Amino acid sequence: MDAIALTVLAQQVLLGLLLGGLYGLAAAGLSLVFGVLKVLDVAHGELIMLGGYGTFWLFALLRIDPFASLLLVIPGALVLGAAWSASVWPWRCTRWRCSSGPRTTARSPPPTAARCSTWGRSPSR
Repeated sequence: MDAIALTVLAQQVLLGLLLGGLYGLAAAGLSLVFGVLKVLDVAHGELIMLGGYGTFWLFALLRIDPFASLLLVIPGALVLGAAWSASVWPWRCTRWRCSSGPRTTARSPPPTAARCSTWGRSPSR
């Protein structure tokens, strides 16, 4: 094997390890949310893709190394997630009347409120 083939092989092995780690991280997040809250939250894929797009555009436009751009993308995603949580969850928990209880607050939503905001209101009520 020549040097180029070994370089390609090393890149493919590293890519496989990183992609497998990403899948494992998403699976751990999904199982943790489902195991603790008993709510199927499928927003992990969208947020992972937003992080990927952020890394891509930082590389494409500003020529920032993709691994170094994680130092910008991860805090940006944390701020975006906190803003999203602060703006969406209180509105959903106070505006929607869940099928098995009174109106709730964002401070202490019961499990029904989480189900209500994830799947929507029950059409029968």
